[in-house]
Amino acid sequence: MVNAPDVAARHSMPGRNVRRTATALTLVAAGLALLVLVVVGHGGKGSVQLDTASQQTAPSIQAAGGAPAAPARPAASAAAAAAPIEVRVPVGVPVAVGIPRPVLVPVPVAVRGGQSSSGGGVSAAPRVANGPAAPHVDRFYADPDNAQTDQTIEFHWWAGDEDGLIRAYAVDFGDGAKDGQMLADRCQANPSDPVAERTPFRHAYTNPGQYTVRLKAYSSGACNNGPWQTVEQALTVNVTITGTVL
Repeated sequence: MVNAPDVAARHSMPGRNVRRTATALTLVAAGLALLVLVVVGHGGKGSVQLDTASQQTAPSIQAAGGAPAAPARPAASAAAAAAPIEVRVPVGVPVAVGIPRPVLVPVPVAVRGGQSSSGGGVSAAPRVANGPAAPHVDRFYADPDNAQTDQTIEFHWWAGDEDGLIRAYAVDFGDGAKDGQMLADRCQANPSDPVAERTPFRHAYTNPGQYTVRLKAYSSGACNNGPWQTVEQALTVNVTITGTVL
């Protein structure tokens, strides 16, 4: 004796097998279609269209010293970086896929000497210190250089410094008397003091004799910056007793 449910189940099994077979065929057809898409995509019509510009190799430039300079890398433009890559599928529906591209941005790099690797100028800080060149006294004389006792002698001098400022002087008259003066400071970039006549000074000798007058000139940087440098110049004056005919 056969139960009714068993008979119904046996009659429904062919239908289930048909549906399973149809599903399998559908999956196989989908796989074949995908394979066709891939093959066609590599064939040309469905290929990925990349908007790439042709790049030329930068010429090798012979730098000073014999070593070839590294070729410059072309910088991608902002428009090329933002442009999407268009992918066309066989059904003819364009799909824009935005894929960002790297952009080479030149960054200025400061180099000593006021230059920049990207071509921009980087200014060096102005110099305010005294430079290595020493000050110099170009001329020094007494008027008169043959004097009498108690006669005032006027001393004139010219001095300069190519990379500093004349800031002071000190003088030894040779008879025990001394004099000197601090000169005005100046605040300026890259200090330089051309040769010029400086403030004259005066002296009178009480006793006759021959005296060696020693002058020291001092230079420094601007705005009270050092270092201090000095130079010395000397001359001789002859002093006789008042009323003596020379």
